[in-house]
Amino acid sequence: MFNEYIIPTVINEVDILKDNKLKIHNELKPQLWLENPKDLLSIKFLEILESFNIPCVVCIIFFKPKNYVETFAHIDYQTKTLIQTHAFNIITQGVDSTMSWYEKKLDNSSWDLPLTKQDVPHLSYKVESCNLKFSYKLPLHQLMLVNTSMLHVINVSQESRLCVSLRTGLVFPTWYSAAQHFSYLFDKS
Repeated sequence: MFNEYIIPTVINEVDILKDNKLKIHNELKPQLWLENPKDLLSIKFLEILESFNIPCVVCIIFFKPKNYVETFAHIDYQTKTLIQTHAFNIITQGVDSTMSWYEKKLDNSSWDLPLTKQDVPHLSYKVESCNLKFSYKLPLHQLMLVNTSMLHVINVSQESRLCVSLRTGLVFPTWYSAAQHFSYLFDKS
C-alpha cells in the first residue's frame, strides 16, 4: 500500500535548474507561472528524468514568501474538467515548508468558485471548513510524487519557498494508479 499523500523518490540532490533561470518578480507575494522544461531544467536533470521514464510536458513554478499561510486548500486540475491526480515536486528553496492535505467537512457548504491562475485550474475550499488529514515537512532537493487530487495547502516557514512542479501529462484515474505506475521510483527499504 502507498502513502495516500506523498512519496519521496530515489532521485535527490540534483542541480535541476539551467542557469538560475527563475526570477522572482515580487518577494512579498505568492506567484505561480509556467515554464517549458527544456528552457528551465538542466541537461543533467532532463537526462535523469528520461532515464527514469518520467515525462515532463510543463513545469509549474510556485513561489511563496516567508511565513506565508494558505487560507484556501485546493485540488489541481489537468484540464478544466479532469482532476490532476499527481505531480512531481522538488523544493529548491524553503527549509521547513509544510504540505498538508485536507478533507472537506461534511456540511452543506459549497465549493468556492473554481479559479485559474496562469492557465492552471484549481478548485478551492476554505481551510477553516476542512479537516486536516496529514502534514509533511518538505525536504529540499528531493523529487517527490505528490497527491494533487486531494485538497492541499503549503505553509511556509522562515525562508521563502520555491517549488518546481513537473507535470507529466499522463492521465490516471486515481492517486493510487499514479503511485503504482511510478512505483519503480520509490525506495523500498
